[in-house]
Amino acid sequence: MKKYTRLSLLFLVLTVMVSCIHDNTTGYIREISEITISGIRGEAFAEGENVAYVNLLVPTKMEAEVGQSMEEYELFYEWKAGKITERKSDGTIVYDSLGMISEERVLEHAFEHVGEYLLRLRVYNEFGSSFYYVTVQVRAGMEEGLLILSENEDRGRVSFVATKDELLSLSSEDVDTDVWSRLNDDYDLQTPRDVLAIEEGNVYLISETQQCLYELDNSTLEVLRKMDLTLMTPEIKPVTIARHGQGSDLRVLSADGTCVLCQIEYDGLTKDDMGNNTKYEKIIPFRYELFWGIYNNTSFLIDNENGGIIMSGTNYKSGNELANQRIINCNMSKNNQLYVVSVANDNPSRVKVTYYGVFSLWFGCFSNPVSYEYDLSSSSLTLTPETDLLLNGLYNVFYYCQGNKIYRWRYSQPNSPLPTADDAENACTVPSGEVTCMAQSADGKYLYVGVWDESASSALKGSVYIYNADTWEIENQFTGIADKPVKIIYKQY
Repeated sequence: MKKYTRLSLLFLVLTVMVSCIHDNTTGYIREISEITISGIRGEAFAEGENVAYVNLLVPTKMEAEVGQSMEEYELFYEWKAGKITERKSDGTIVYDSLGMISEERVLEHAFEHVGEYLLRLRVYNEFGSSFYYVTVQVRAGMEEGLLILSENEDRGRVSFVATKDELLSLSSEDVDTDVWSRLNDDYDLQTPRDVLAIEEGNVYLISETQQCLYELDNSTLEVLRKMDLTLMTPEIKPVTIARHGQGSDLRVLSADGTCVLCQIEYDGLTKDDMGNNTKYEKIIPFRYELFWGIYNNTSFLIDNENGGIIMSGTNYKSGNELANQRIINCNMSKNNQLYVVSVANDNPSRVKVTYYGVFSLWFGCFSNPVSYEYDLSSSSLTLTPETDLLLNGLYNVFYYCQGNKIYRWRYSQPNSPLPTADDAENACTVPSGEVTCMAQSADGKYLYVGVWDESASSALKGSVYIYNADTWEIENQFTGIADKPVKIIYKQY
């Protein structure tokens, strides 16, 4: 009887279970709030693309476009990123493990390394999660643009405005005024004097009192190394640098007139390879074509102690034509003729312009000198050793600056004197302040004029004016973006 009872009960339970499986009746069912992510928006996204383009170490905001079917439930956010290491031919990507970068609804993040990243957004509530993926291209932001080196009370500053041929449409707000302190806070930049960029190399910057040369990454402007220039020249106070040869060697001119060769590949060690103890007053870089698009770099050194000019790394020297003269300045013309401006030692009002034959690899740059002289009247010479003669090949003129003015010397006109301060056609006065340095656009159409205005109300009193090189019109201006400008270069590497 007991056995039968047990079998009956077992049959009854199975029957109930089967009945429940086929029961079509409905009871209480809990609804879920489904999450929908339609995209991520922000200024970093190119129109119509699922890719964000951001600059290195610059905070970028991104916000997800999220909805859910039931609004009363709280949403949670999780942003993760991993660097993409490979893109395979079938379209798949390989990336580093995803690391958490934010749990806020709006992402505000600065990427610390250049490269391509996979960004994953996870949005979840108590029911489940939804995911959304985008790629982020982190650019250095320093590949091309205007670099302004400046100082205030010996403290250095690097300002940069990144551009792709858009300088005329940008404003002061587009200038990054704290590049050095943001990227290189481990280095205290003092008394910066010169900077240059090498197309197949890096950016080099010198400090006078720190007696060193900084090598910066060409794309990021981050310090790669700081080179002590006193290891072989203890008293050096570097003020000017010029590229030498086809590699990354540099000529460095010290404040005391010593000129040395800085051999970058040997950790910045320097040596005096001139074979003498001459004290030079100025170094002027010169780039010339060896043959078929192959270029070399050298420089001219002004030697007023011996009344001449030498071409560094060669045996080429000027002759007696500059004897009893104090050389003021010089530079190569459009057709590779060296132009030299000097004044008589016994009569500083007597100006002499000497130009030489066309430079050649066989005869150098001091052949067939031709000179003309003229007397200054009531005005003084507007050209000084402290400024640079800036060759403009588009208009075949030299530009230079002094005080609050920019000058245009039409050197190619026969016996052309240098412009005076009253020359309305060839002298231009900046709106306010002192012109401290200049550069020009690659096509020669624009001048980038660095101005220091102590009376300016802004915290930073250095500005850059962009002038039309032909009409003297100001096409754009970046005001209050630097300290006292020391050097301006247009970097396009």
